[in-house]
Amino acid sequence: MSGATAARRLVRTALAWGVAGLLAMFSGGLVLAFEGTAQADPVCVPSAAWTETVVVSEAVPATSDSWTAWAGAGDEVRTEEKQAPGEDTDTVRYVYVGETEVEVVEEAVEEAWANFAPNNQQGTFIGPPVAPTQNDDGTWNTDTDERGTWNMHKTLPGGHEDEPDGVYAQGDPSKGGNWFYKRSAKDAVTDVDHLWQKQTRELVPGTPEVPAVTKQVQHPAVECPTPTDPPTTAAPTETPATTAPPEVLPSTATATPEPTDQPTAQPVEEGQEVDEPEVLPAEASAPLKAPQPQKAQQPAQVPQVVAAGYAGWTDAELLGAALVGGGLAMLVSSGTVLVVARRE
Repeated sequence: MSGATAARRLVRTALAWGVAGLLAMFSGGLVLAFEGTAQADPVCVPSAAWTETVVVSEAVPATSDSWTAWAGAGDEVRTEEKQAPGEDTDTVRYVYVGETEVEVVEEAVEEAWANFAPNNQQGTFIGPPVAPTQNDDGTWNTDTDERGTWNMHKTLPGGHEDEPDGVYAQGDPSKGGNWFYKRSAKDAVTDVDHLWQKQTRELVPGTPEVPAVTKQVQHPAVECPTPTDPPTTAAPTETPATTAPPEVLPSTATATPEPTDQPTAQPVEEGQEVDEPEVLPAEASAPLKAPQPQKAQQPAQVPQVVAAGYAGWTDAELLGAALVGGGLAMLVSSGTVLVVARRE
């Protein structure tokens, strides 16, 4: 493995550690931020007692009478004339739809004329002969009578205009040649109807107003506790005792007389009255106390302030701190790897 390849691998490793460290620090910071927000004490806002009006159901306004929309009722109605089949009312009306398709009642007929030609049989012809018939394709059946044949013509000859349609005779009907067939031209007979749609509607009565339904909800007053200073714990202090210096009285054996304004004792002569000696107060003759040793003065202790409401680190805070610390360590490691890769 060459040095360049090893250096590239170190660089990739350092970058991976760096990205992982940044992500860990970012995640830890988010955990700490959210956990701190979640543990924040709620703010107490004092308020007076109040009454809330809660709407149970909304008010419904009154409605007036109204009509439903027109709707078709039944099938279309056919009429020969363009005239509605009935009168319109508040609840029923007829709407014109249009004409029907043209219906041919009778087909158109072309003009036709024929003369009957009897066969060779002799004798008196007893008429009339059977009329020819026309097929659907327009051709004619001319052998409808066994006594002869019909000769068809497209035009009507003169002298036959006034004759009725059908088989007729001119001259002596006992002769077969005097029989003829006539059909006048006619136009087609058609029929066109008109269609109407019957429609109906209904009257919807209005409704009265419905008032809203409400209820009263009483909310008690909110009283917030008065903020106080955090409790402190102070060490007890002791005032040192003060002792007076001992009073030293002169000894009677070694005391040196001092000048005084009092008269000195004179020798007592026999028969002379002697004054009673003066008794000193008990204070002067009280026994002397030995001096007591003085106690060493203790230094004043600093008051300890106890934090209120602190319960230690939570699991989430510990996790966030671990992520931040681990991410920082990974960043430092990635920087070290980059330095080593650069040297190689």
